[in-house]
Amino acid sequence: MLIFEPKHKCSSWDIQIKLPVNKEVTFTKTPKILTDYHHFPTKIERLSTICDCVESLSFQTLKSLDCLPPMQLFFAQIIHPNRAILLAEEARHCIKVLRHAVGDEISCIDGTGNMYQARITSIDKTEVAVELLTTHPNWGEPPIDITLAVSPLRLKDRFEWMMEKAVELGVSSIQPLRCQHTDKYKAKFKPERIQTILKTALKQCKRSRLPELKPEVPFAEWINGHSSEISLMGWCEADQPIQEFGAPIGNAKSVTLLIGPEGDFSPEEVKMAQDANWTPISLGETRLRTETAAVYALSAIKVFKAF
Repeated sequence: MLIFEPKHKCSSWDIQIKLPVNKEVTFTKTPKILTDYHHFPTKIERLSTICDCVESLSFQTLKSLDCLPPMQLFFAQIIHPNRAILLAEEARHCIKVLRHAVGDEISCIDGTGNMYQARITSIDKTEVAVELLTTHPNWGEPPIDITLAVSPLRLKDRFEWMMEKAVELGVSSIQPLRCQHTDKYKAKFKPERIQTILKTALKQCKRSRLPELKPEVPFAEWINGHSSEISLMGWCEADQPIQEFGAPIGNAKSVTLLIGPEGDFSPEEVKMAQDANWTPISLGETRLRTETAAVYALSAIKVFKAF
C-alpha cells in the first residue's frame, strides 16, 4: 500500500511502502515525481520510478507484495475457446492509453459471467488479439439473481446514474416500466447509451456478467407475467419496512424490486401488484427520489445477502 503525505507544505513528500510483515521503508522525493506519478503510461514505468528511489526494493518485490495498481478489465469478444479479441474503444484503451504490447498479460471479461487471464498475441489499429490462459467462471457475481423494475425518469442523467449504481449493487437484469405517472414526453432513454454505462460500471466494480437491459413495457402488461422467489414493491404508503425481509432475502436465490416513477404508483397499479402477489414495502419515513429509492433498496438487499 502506497501512502502519500506532504511533509512541509509542498516542499517534499514522504512515501511509505507498508509491507505485510509490518516493516516500513520511507523515502523522500520532490513534488515533481509525485506530480507526474499518475501520468506515467504503464504500471511498470510508475513502479520503476518508485523503485529508483528505493535501493532495497525492486519491481518484483513490489509485485510480490501486491503493490500493483488495481486490476484493469477489458471487454473481450470470444472467437474461439482459447482466443478472443478486443475491439474499438477497448482496443484503443489497451494499446494507446495503457500502452500494452505483445506479450503483456491482461484480464478480460466476456459479459456472460467469465473472467479470463489472457496474453496479447497481436496488435492491429482497430483490434487486439489475445490468447486465453485461464478461465474464472461466475467471477465477481452475487449469490442472488436481482431484477430491478423501474420507471424511466424525466432527467436522463439521474436515470443513467441509477443504472450505474444498480450494476455496482449486483443487479442482474433491468426492466424499464411505463407507469401511469411516467412522463410520456420526457422520460425516455437510449438503450445504446445505457448499455455503454452498464459495461463501464461492470468493469469498474469487477463483475463479469452484464445485466440484461430489457425493452420498456407498460406496467399493466408486465406485472402479472413476472415471477420471482421474492417480489417487493417500493411504495410510499406501505407500512411493512424492507428490514423485515432480511431473513427471507438472505435465504433466497432471486428477488425482484419494483420502484415507481416520480409521483409514485397510482392506486390502480398498487392494487394490480397486490393482486399479483407483490408485497408493498416501506423504504423509510422520508420521501425519496426514484433513483434514491432504488439505490437504498438494492443496498439493503446487498446487506441482507451479505455479498
